Order: sequence, then C-alpha cells, then structure tokens
Amino acid sequence: MIENETNKNVSVSRISARTGLLTEFVEFLENSMPQMITALISLVGILAIIATLNINVFFACLSLLGLVFLIYAITGKFNYKLNANYNDQLEQQVDVLTARDSIAIKSFYQELMRWNIKLSDLETMNYFVVWVGVIAVFIYTPITVIGAGVLSYGLVFSIIMYVFDYVGSIVSFPLFIQQAIRLKEISARLAKP
Repeated sequence: MIENETNKNVSVSRISARTGLLTEFVEFLENSMPQMITALISLVGILAIIATLNINVFFACLSLLGLVFLIYAITGKFNYKLNANYNDQLEQQVDVLTARDSIAIKSFYQELMRWNIKLSDLETMNYFVVWVGVIAVFIYTPITVIGAGVLSYGLVFSIIMYVFDYVGSIVSFPLFIQQAIRLKEISARLAKP
C-alpha cells in the first residue's frame, strides 16, 4: 500500500493516515468479523426458538431488526460523509505537525475533534432509536405472552430470557454497521487513483 501510494505521488501525511486506516481495516477483519458472524448465527438461532415459542414475539423481534436496518438505511450516507470528512482531516496530520505552527496544530485538532463529535452525535441518535425499539419489545413481550393465556411461569420466563439474549445479539449490530460504513469509505479512499 505504501509503495502504491508513493507511486501515485501521494503526500507523506496522506500515506501515514492511510496506513493507519488500513490497519483499522485489518483489525476489523481479525477482531470484529468473527464477532459479527457469531452474533448473526446467535441471532438466527434465537429467532428460531422464539418463533416456536410465540409467533407474535417473533414478529416483534423481527420488527426490531428491521428498525436497526431502517435507521442505517436512512443515516448511512450521512455517516459515510462524516467518516470521509474525518479521514480527509486525518490525512493532513503529519503535514500540520511538521509545520510546527502551534495555531495550525490547535486548529487541526479542533477540526478533527469536530468531525469526531458529529460522528458520535449521529451514533448516539441511532442508538437512542434502537434502544427505544428494545424497550418496546421488552414491554410488548410479557404483555403478549401473558395476554395469550400462557400461565406457565417457566414458559413466560423462557420467552423473556430468549428475548434478552436476542437483544444482546442485536445491540451489537449498530456497531458492526457503523464499522462497515467506515470501512467502505476507507476502501474507496485507498482505491482512489
């Protein structure tokens, strides 16, 4: 990658930043990809069990999954743009530090922090909506199960515990989706001529 970027006459600052971004990409494949596959398998298994126990709770759980994907379908392009702006800023770091101008350095890091805060704000908003959905499923589950005439405490408890397990798997998906959006931007950046 360094040789390729050097041949493209890319500045040292951009090469340094892209090296870090490539490392982030590799770390995702090493660490997050196995976790994502495990969460997906767990999610499918738990959904199958919930479907056999109570079909209405199953559809509520599917709705929660749909909500997660809907949120990121709506905010995905904005998330991508914020990551692009953050990485554009990051690519200037070595040049700014080499200049040794304290005002420029302070301005650089304030701008980098600004993009980081915008990314964090978007992530917080997305997680807020997901957690509203999670709370709705937690409220809906016992009401539906007991309302359907299930009086066995063991069965009610089992369904609720499977919903807890489901939520444990599903709350990791926003992180994976955000990482996928970030890595899509990094891939596009590294592929630029």
